Amino acid sequence: MIIAHRPKLADKFVIEEGDGELRLSMLDKLRTYSKSVEADIPTPSYWRVRSVSDLEEIRAALIFPLIIKPLFSHHTRNIWKNRKYLAVESYDELHRNFTELQHHGIEFLLMEFIPGGDDLLCSYYTYMDENGSPLFHFTKRVIRRYPENMGEGCYHVTDWSPDVRDMGLKFFRHVKLRGLGNVEFKRDPRDGKLKIIECNARFTAANCLVKAAGLDLALLTYNKLTGRPLPAVDTYRSGLTLWLPTQDLLAFRELRGKGKMTFLRWLRSIMRPQQFQFLCWSDPLPAVVGAWRRLNRLVCRRRAQPLGGTAVQR
Repeated sequence: MIIAHRPKLADKFVIEEGDGELRLSMLDKLRTYSKSVEADIPTPSYWRVRSVSDLEEIRAALIFPLIIKPLFSHHTRNIWKNRKYLAVESYDELHRNFTELQHHGIEFLLMEFIPGGDDLLCSYYTYMDENGSPLFHFTKRVIRRYPENMGEGCYHVTDWSPDVRDMGLKFFRHVKLRGLGNVEFKRDPRDGKLKIIECNARFTAANCLVKAAGLDLALLTYNKLTGRPLPAVDTYRSGLTLWLPTQDLLAFRELRGKGKMTFLRWLRSIMRPQQFQFLCWSDPLPAVVGAWRRLNRLVCRRRAQPLGGTAVQR
C-alpha cells in the first residue's frame, strides 16, 4: 500500500528510505533467491513450476523431502493456518498439493529441505544508510520453533556470529538496500555453509529482543528519517533470550513426542531471565490479549488439516 501510493503519502508523511520495488522484491522468495545467486550466496536448491507439465519435466531432479513454499508467505496463511510452507515426502504427495494450490491461484517454489533442527537458523540485522554503509551489526539465532522446522520462532537468543554478519552484509550490498533489513540463514550440517532462507526489509517479530539487547531500531529509524541525532548502536547484549511460553510449551510437547527432548532438558533451557514479546508490567493488558489470541490460533491450527493431507513435520 505504501509503495503503491508513495507520492501522495510523501506529501504529508515522512516515508521510509529505499526503493519501493526493492522492498517488494524482498517479499518475493523467487527474486530473493535469484539475487542471492547473483551475489554468490548459497541457497537451497529450488525450482519454479507453473504447470503439471513443468513438474513432470523436473521430476527426476527433485530431492525429497522437499518444501512447497509460496512466493508470498501471506498468500497461504488462511489455507495453511500460518505454516510457512508444506513439506512433502513423495512425488504423489507433491502432485496432490501442487494441483490444489493451482486451484487457489497461488504461486510458489519447490525447495530443497535443509536437514537439521531449528537451532541452525540465524539472522543478521542492520540499517544501510544513503552511502551503502551499515549503521550497526546484530545477529541472533533461533532455539525452537513451533511447529518444528516450519512454524514461527518461539525461543530466540542474541549472539555474535561474524560469518552471519559477513554473509548478510554481502547480500544487502549486492541488492543495494537502504534502510532497515533482516536476512535469515540456515547452516547446512552437510557442508557447514550458511544458506539463505528469506529476507525482510522491515521490523520483525523479534524486534523487542533487539531493543532489550540494547539496539532501539524504532528510535534509530525515526531519528534517521527526521534528521535527529542517532542513538548509540555500538554494542548489544549477547545471550539474551526471547521466550513465547505458549508456543514453546507446544514445541516441547512436539519434540518430546518425537523423542528429541525430555522435560528436564526443556526446563533447564528456560530457567534463565527471559524477555517476553509484549509483556510490560506497567501495561500488562496487551500481553494478556496477545497470549489469548495466540493460544486460540494455535488450537485452531492443531485442529486444521493442510491441503491434500497431513503435512510432514520434520
